[in-house]
Amino acid sequence: MSSSGWDTWLRSAEEHLDYAERLLADGYDELAYEKAVYCGECALKAVLVKDGLFSRRDWTHDQRDTLEKIRDNSLLDSALVDELDDLVSNRDGVEGLTWVDLDHGGSHMDCAHIAATRYPVDSYTPYEMLGSGDAKLKVELAQKVLAKIRDALTT
Repeated sequence: MSSSGWDTWLRSAEEHLDYAERLLADGYDELAYEKAVYCGECALKAVLVKDGLFSRRDWTHDQRDTLEKIRDNSLLDSALVDELDDLVSNRDGVEGLTWVDLDHGGSHMDCAHIAATRYPVDSYTPYEMLGSGDAKLKVELAQKVLAKIRDALTT
């Protein structure tokens, strides 16, 4: 997808959100959670693609890294970047749109949820770390992030 246009990335974000909303309504919390996070990732990457700044280094799940590149290159209004930062970051006990366990300082592949979601065993199930409201929260955050980025890119 890296060679796709920004509008393709934005459409992908919209599709991930649509899927997340349907999965949430059907009770598939772990999948809704994942799709909501991917919505935010794709929406933020659309900004980089639109300005021709998307590279192999940006193949990351860390929305904060992507947002920092957007900030460093002044790709969006600074007030909007601050609003997006509040939505994607975990701080002061408030969970953002990023992965629940991404604050450990390592790469996404070192996250605790990788083993549970990609290689489950009998002793646990995928996403057992998630509370019942986590997926709903992620979907709500994804809706806000996508709306703000869509407005910024299409107006």
